[in-house]
Order: sequence, then C-alpha cells, then structure tokens
Amino acid sequence: MLKESGDQIAVTEENKEEFVERLLDRLLISGLRRQVECFRRGLLRVVPEEVVLRIGELMSLKEIEVMVCGADEVDVDDWEQHTQYENGYTKDSQPVLWFWDVVRSMTQASRASLLSFATGSPQVPSGGFRFLQPDLFTVQRVAVTGRCPEAHTCANTIDLPEYASKEELERRLLFAISEAGDAFGRR
Repeated sequence: MLKESGDQIAVTEENKEEFVERLLDRLLISGLRRQVECFRRGLLRVVPEEVVLRIGELMSLKEIEVMVCGADEVDVDDWEQHTQYENGYTKDSQPVLWFWDVVRSMTQASRASLLSFATGSPQVPSGGFRFLQPDLFTVQRVAVTGRCPEAHTCANTIDLPEYASKEELERRLLFAISEAGDAFGRR
C-alpha cells in the first residue's frame, strides 16, 4: 500500500507527483529494504565493515560495479591479444584474421552478444581478457565449412570453420550469435 486508503484515491494532475514519489520509494527504497539488509548482513560476514566503508570512500559505484561484474565495453585489441588458437589455427590464419575484422566492425552490443555466445557472459572480466576463467578465449579450427560457428562456454571456445570468404564468416557468425539467445539458448 502506497498510502492509507490509496486504493480509493484516483490519480489526478494535482496528486500525480505524490503518487510517483510514493511509488518510486516503494519500488526502489522501502520495497527493497529487506533484501538490501540481507545482502548487507551476508557481505559483512565475509568482508569486515571497515573494509567495506574504506572501499566506498576510495572507489565510485561504477568502479565497484566493474570490479564485481566486469566491464561492459569490449576492447577487441585486448580480446585478440589474450586469445589462443588450436587445431591448426594461428593468429595469422586467414579465417582468424577475418574473424577479428568482423568483430572490430560489430557494434558494442553485437560484441557483447558474441562474448556471451562464447563465454556465457556478456561482460569482460574485471582487469580484461587475461582474467577470463577457467581458460583464455580460444578460436579452434574445424574442417567442416557447411555449418555455423559453435561455442563451448565452459571452455570459452569457438569452433570456427575454415570459410572461403570473410563475407560467409560474417554472415554465419552473426546468424549464430543472433539465434543463440543467451548462453543457454534462452531469448
């Protein structure tokens, strides 16, 4: 309930500001108080309160978010630098060069989709791709060219067929990431 007998009060031009303020308080502050307090108690079981307070003094909320969740922006140079190649591919293999050209031409949203397709997370680990777990990102050669790239999220690996052209690689890669949904095939 936002207000005593509020279900009997019509929202009008005169009271809409109060309604919005009460609704936002309910959704964003008082409505989450219990969950926030549970989170706080759990955090303080692991991290001393003095440390939590000190982190809050030294870092912005965005810096803390990046530290915990990873970065939103995908740095393709860092990604490429911390990639390994298997099953006959090297960093100089033509399909690999095309792959990175295609990734560079993608929007940030498409790069995040590709990252999610390949690793299960749309965000870069805090500190960059060298901290990707359990393994570095891997591009693996597969000889069959009549299929789309496949991903192994547990190993951060993409099976990349040896396509005959950059255009075919781009078409099939974009199709694969657009049809995959999230890492578990949900849309």
